[in-house]
Amino acid sequence: MKSRLMKILKRLALFLAALYVLACVLLYFFQEKMMFRLTSVPKNVVYSYSTPFEEAFYEVETGVKLNTLLFLSDSTKMEARKLIFFIHGNGGNLKTLGAAAEKYTDRGFDCFLYDYRGYGKSDGSIDSEEQLFSDAQILYDQLKKRYPEKDIVIVGYSLGSGIAAWLASKNQPAQLILEAPYFSMIDMMRKKYPIFPTFLLRYPLESYRHLAKTNAPIHIFHGDKDKAIPYVSSLQLKQKLPRIHLTTLKGVDHNTIFDNKLYQSTLTKILESVSKN
Repeated sequence: MKSRLMKILKRLALFLAALYVLACVLLYFFQEKMMFRLTSVPKNVVYSYSTPFEEAFYEVETGVKLNTLLFLSDSTKMEARKLIFFIHGNGGNLKTLGAAAEKYTDRGFDCFLYDYRGYGKSDGSIDSEEQLFSDAQILYDQLKKRYPEKDIVIVGYSLGSGIAAWLASKNQPAQLILEAPYFSMIDMMRKKYPIFPTFLLRYPLESYRHLAKTNAPIHIFHGDKDKAIPYVSSLQLKQKLPRIHLTTLKGVDHNTIFDNKLYQSTLTKILESVSKN
C-alpha cells in the first residue's frame, strides 16, 4: 500500500514539476502578450479630438514607423511653446488616449503622444526593452528640433513610467512626472508572481536605477488604492531617492488619478514652475 502511494505521489510531483516548467517556458516566450495589451487601428481611420493636433509618422527602424499626435495649446508663438512628452500605459491607443492631452493643453502646454509598435496605426511589434527605449529616444530627438529641452516635461503613466524614467536619465528635460509608477518590473513580478524566477523576465524596466541617474526634478503621483501597481512601489522609489516629490492621492485607484483635485492642483503648480523659467 505504501509503495503504491509513493508511486502516485512521485507521478504527481513529476506532473506538477512538468507543469511548472511549461508555465516558465510560456512566461518567457509569451510575456509580450501578457505585458502589452495592444490593439491596432487601420491607417485610414481619422482621429477626432476637440483640441487641434498634428498627426505624423516617424521611422524608428527601416520599414517601421510609429504613429504620433501632437496636440497644440492656445499659445500662438512657437518660441513660447512648452511641451509634454507623454508615454502611455500598456492599454489603449491614440484613437482614445488623445483625450489625456487636454489636461496639459488647458495648462498652456503642447502634448506629444505616440503609440508603441503594434499599437494603433504604428508598425512592427515589441520584442525587447532596448527597442522600447530606442524608439522613445528617436521620437524625443525629433521633438527637440522644435522645443528646447528646458521647455520639455517628460510624463510616464503606468507601464510608460519605466520608459519615461530611462528617457529622463539619458536627456535633460525640465521635469519628470511619473503617474502610478513601479519600482521595477522585477519587483512587480515578485509581488504578483512570486513562484516564478525573475531571470525569466526580459523587460526588467528598473525605474529606480534610471531615476538615480536623472538630473531633472522628479514628481510622482500615486493613488493609495491602486491595485494594478501598488502604492508601495512609489514609497519604495521615494525611500531609494528621497529627493523625489511624492504626491499621495488618497482613495484613488489606478484609473482615476486624473480626476483627483489634488492631482490637478499639484500638476498646475509643477507646470507653472516650468512656464516661469
